[in-house]
Amino acid sequence: MYMIHVYIPLAMLVILSWTSFWVDHNSVTGRLLIGLSTLLVACIQISKFNESVPPVSYTKAIDVYTGICLTFIFLSILEFCTVNYLSRYYSDNKSIVPQQQNLRGWQRIKQAPFYENFDILSRIIFPVGFLLFVIVYFAIY
Repeated sequence: MYMIHVYIPLAMLVILSWTSFWVDHNSVTGRLLIGLSTLLVACIQISKFNESVPPVSYTKAIDVYTGICLTFIFLSILEFCTVNYLSRYYSDNKSIVPQQQNLRGWQRIKQAPFYENFDILSRIIFPVGFLLFVIVYFAIY
């Protein structure tokens, strides 16, 4: 029951929050909509689940899972805020941003400002981190 009603839907919401890493960093509305809607749906789902279980004074294993899932969703929103701030900072200081019009592939990534590479790194770091958490979580519990 818990697998169908809690674990899988929350994992899907975490994965859905990562789609903002592929949205252009200038699309503030789209990225915020993805991040905040996944956070809101996760909070509602967790609160509905907590209503159905008896209250206890200790931390349950499922509380750890839901807390980490909320943390991953929140970190994806925080990543967007960081990228947005850095892109605005670099756009104010245009002399810092290298010219990359004729570059392709890996050369373009190496020459890009950090905020553009931050999304690319997040596309790798977030899924690997969540996968490691899930493996350790289900190994322990």
